[in-house]
This record gives sequence, C-alpha cells and structure tokens, in this order.
Amino acid sequence: KSHVLHLHKNNPLIEYFFFLIRIDSSDMINDIGVDIDSVLHFDKHIDRIVAKAYTRIGLLFRGFVSRDLHVFRQAYITYIRPLLEYASNVWSPYLTMHINAIERVQRHFTKRLPDLHDLSYRERLSLLNLDTLEYRRLACDLTLYYKVFNNLTPWSPNEYFNVSLSPYSLHCMITIFESPCVEPMHLRMTFTIDVSLHGIVYRVLWLNLNLLRLSKII
Repeated sequence: KSHVLHLHKNNPLIEYFFFLIRIDSSDMINDIGVDIDSVLHFDKHIDRIVAKAYTRIGLLFRGFVSRDLHVFRQAYITYIRPLLEYASNVWSPYLTMHINAIERVQRHFTKRLPDLHDLSYRERLSLLNLDTLEYRRLACDLTLYYKVFNNLTPWSPNEYFNVSLSPYSLHCMITIFESPCVEPMHLRMTFTIDVSLHGIVYRVLWLNLNLLRLSKII
C-alpha cells in the first residue's frame, strides 16, 4: 500500500497517480519502523516507542524470576533500549519534553531494580555502567557526522553542510558545521567541536572517533 506524505505547511498538495489511480495522501506514514508526520515533529513516533518500552519493562519484571542486576542490565540493553534508539539520527528530539519523556523510561527501569531505588539516577547509571540516553543519541549523531566528513558514507559533506572556522575563539579555532537550506528551521543542525555547554563531551567523542579510525588503519 502506497501513500503520499506532503511535507511542510506550505506544500501545494499535488496529487499523484499510478496507472491513472490516485495515490491516497496521509498525515503520517511509517517508514521502516519510524513514524513520520507531515511537519516532521516525530512526537507520535516518540509517544509510541516510549509506550512500547514501558510495556516491555513490565513484561521483563514479570517474566524474570532472577533479580540479578547483571541479568536485568543485559535484558534491558538487549530488549528495551534498542526501542528507544532505533534510527535516532532521523527523529532525535529537540524539545525538552520529548528528551525527558525518553530519558524517563531509563530512570523508571533503573529505579525498579533491587537495591537501587534509594540511589540517585546518576548513581544508578554508574553502578550499571550505563550512559544517559541523551548522551548516547549525541554519540550516535556525531558518529554519523564523522562518517560523512571522512567520506565513509555515500553522501558528500559539501552537499549537506557548510564548514567554517569561528573568528571568536582566542585560544583555538572552532570548526562549525551547519546544515544548509533545511526546512523546517528546527531541523537545522549547527554544532561545534568545542562549545561552552557540551564542549568536553563533543571533544572527547570526536577524539575517540578519530582514535578508533586510526586503530583500524594501523
């Protein structure tokens, strides 16, 4: 079954035909597991994967007799976390409400684990050797950017990004990557290798990606 998805609010809504049969239009389609709406907000997709993750957490605690932390951790990263990370490069949230909704799933899971419910979220993650889901999405995004800029994908970086050096840094030049001509505005991506808010995170991740590539070459 085929559908037409008209993107952007100013779309002229052109009708499309296949052998003189009009293809029905839709406000949202599911493409390879990702719910895509006409304004590219992905809120319905996020709501769906969060609800599915909570359901699977309930099944996990009801179905496992063992209360061993290692068993639960392995079950979580195998059966639950992938639901919240699949194709995150496409739908990674920018609204705080969506970021918190996704992170709340992991908070909920770790809070239910034996002997961990009295600890803070950071302490629970440290004991389980887990990262926040927001951090993992950042790492996933930077990995994709790294592959694009190092010609490890079919996409030319010049077609998708403008690269410039910031003149405002006194101690080091900051490379800025900006995606050009992307609509709507909230999908435009501007980031730097060294920024004040997450500078350390970006630098460490980017350096690790370079070291990983060098180790493979050597």
